Order: sequence, then C-alpha cells, then structure tokens
Amino acid sequence: MGTSITIVKRYSNIIITLLSLFLLISGCGKPATKQVRVVATTSLIGSMARAVGRNAVELTIIVPSGMCPGHFDVKPSDIANLSNADVILYHGFEKWMDKITAPEAQDKLHKLGVSGSAMVPEFHIESAKAVTEALCEAEPGKANVFRENMSKYAGTINSTVQEMNSLLVNLKGKKIACADMQKDFLEWIGFDIVATYGRPEDITPVEMAEIIKAAKMGKVELFVDNLQSGPKAGATMAEEVGAKHVTLTNFPIGKTWDAYVVSLRDNINKLSYKT
Repeated sequence: MGTSITIVKRYSNIIITLLSLFLLISGCGKPATKQVRVVATTSLIGSMARAVGRNAVELTIIVPSGMCPGHFDVKPSDIANLSNADVILYHGFEKWMDKITAPEAQDKLHKLGVSGSAMVPEFHIESAKAVTEALCEAEPGKANVFRENMSKYAGTINSTVQEMNSLLVNLKGKKIACADMQKDFLEWIGFDIVATYGRPEDITPVEMAEIIKAAKMGKVELFVDNLQSGPKAGATMAEEVGAKHVTLTNFPIGKTWDAYVVSLRDNINKLSYKT
C-alpha cells in the first residue's frame, strides 16, 4: 500500500511539473500586438481608419464631425495626441497641421492626397485604401486583416449605393442651389446645380441677390446647405425663392465602423424626402 501511494505521488508531481511547463511555454509565446495609435484630423478619415482597423487601432479624431476643419482651434491635448501617435492621417487642406506637427513626427504623416470629396463613394473607397496601406505599414503583422476589412468595407459601400439606386435615379436632373462644400457630392448624384454659395458670413447682400435671381430664373426646387459650413446659409434664400431647404453633413457622424455608410444613406434619404 505504501509503495502505491508513493507511485501516485510521484506521478502527481510529474503531471504538475508538466502542466507548469505548459503554462510557462504558453505564456512565453508571441505577445499580443498593441493597438496602432491612429490620429485622424477629421471624422471622414477617422471613419475609414475605424472601418479598416476595427479593434486593432486606438483612434483619436481631432475635429468633431459637426465642425469645419478649416475653422478649428487646436487644443494642447491635440498636440499631445499627435506626438504620441503611430500614424497621423490628414487630408492636406488642414493649414493648422504645419504649425502643430513636430519635425520628429514627419515620418508618421500620411496625406491621403485623393482629389474629390471623400463623401462621394468612389473617392471614399480610394481614400480608405490609402488609409489601409498606412495601417499596414505601421503594423505589417496585421496587413492581411486590414486588407480584408477594406475589401468588406468597399463591398458594404457599393451594396448600399446599389440598394439606394432607385432614390438616386429619381434625384437626377432636379434643379438645385447648394453650398460649395456639397457641390461634388450633389454632382455625383446627378443634380442640375444652378448656383452655389459659401459660408453664411461670407455671402454679401449683392451675392445673395444674384443667387436668388439665378435660382428663380433656373426654377430651383431645393437649397442644400452644408452642416459644417453653416446649416442656415441657404434657408433665407430658399424662402425667398419658394424652394425647399435641407442640410446635409459633409463628414460622417457617429462612432461605429459604418458611420460613413449611415451618413451617406441619411443624406440621400433627406434629399429624396425633400424632392
């Protein structure tokens, strides 16, 4: 009996030793990859980084979606975020970037450099591909994941456009006046743009009178304002002309991976409802 107990104890010790070694080896495997610290100047770029990076990125967006990037006051915390970033994504029109980006951060900068509004699906996908490559460069070990996410993201955007095609067809050719920042998006839809205008504070009484005259002569049905430029720029002119009025966003609103798709759908639905 004593011999049996000794053997059991011996085997128990061996099993415990083996389990300990297994746990030790498992713990010494490849450590979990840290999230890529990404700073995007706008929610437009941020929406791309979130869709492509998902949980692999720690995302910071400098300019809130409801504000104009060209009229934004940078905070000290923004400078700190830029200094700590692994990847800095920007459009190229942010004049304040040159003033706040330290020389040592130059190798982290990735300018998208895509012509056209990134609210237009084709341009958005092109920009998102540039974001994908920037993330792949920062974290090569997850390149396949980033590219697969990008492929799925493009598929979601294209299927959404196809889904809304009947609404888009009904909007083509309708006469409108719009804010400058919405021009590219509305041309993509196929509107007949009779007149455009800038921010409310930049429109002089003479310019407003000319826009109203052109809108009346052109039988404009709708004035389209840009949320980030001033949501009421065209409201007064629309009332004068007897046209309808709507405000669209030029930057995705929301923090989900499909924020751009949601905002795209919302913009198209608003236009369809108003016309």
